[in-house]
Amino acid sequence: MSWSKFLLPLMFLLSACATPNISSDYTPTASPDKSLVVLSLTYSGMKSDYFLYYRKIGEDTLQRFHISPFEVLVPPFRNRDFDQKGFQGEVFTAELPVGDYQLESWAIRSGMISVGPTYPFKVNFQVQPNKAIYVGNFHFEHTARFGYSVTAAKVKYVDQGVRDLKVFRTKYPRLKYLPISSALPSGYTLEDLGGVSQVFVDAPVLMPFVK
Repeated sequence: MSWSKFLLPLMFLLSACATPNISSDYTPTASPDKSLVVLSLTYSGMKSDYFLYYRKIGEDTLQRFHISPFEVLVPPFRNRDFDQKGFQGEVFTAELPVGDYQLESWAIRSGMISVGPTYPFKVNFQVQPNKAIYVGNFHFEHTARFGYSVTAAKVKYVDQGVRDLKVFRTKYPRLKYLPISSALPSGYTLEDLGGVSQVFVDAPVLMPFVK
């Protein structure tokens, strides 16, 4: 099977609409149309661009959460929520329209090299009126590299609610007492979300790297 058949879908993923964090002075309103979703993206290993993709069920528009090591180098010079040697990440809080959603892919971008899952997956969550929800932590870990580029990786989906919601309440003091339900059981862990990764090269010659 030609690797070029895989390239177009991954490039399409990378162009998906980015979902912004709410502002630090966000004030909750009793809206029947929207509510808050909290999740975290973390990574250990190479400094690359990390993406998590989702869509509202029944709609074609693909959206993404995105963490980049370069965001802290430009104004307003934001600090990472987690910033330790070998471990970085951020807690995201987004206001989304009420409805059913599914997370369905991820990617890592290092220059011309992109890494993605070998098969689609579905992590479903529901946004309900006036009910904030915690979706979980998605932890990226590279398992192979070529120079400064990630060429293989795995993603763990895990409940880190105690840690992540502590960060959330610090970032958004006005929401300190906001009740937040969880989309996953306490202590839940799923290894290798999307299976063993595959790699693509954004160049005229497309070749997979071998671990």
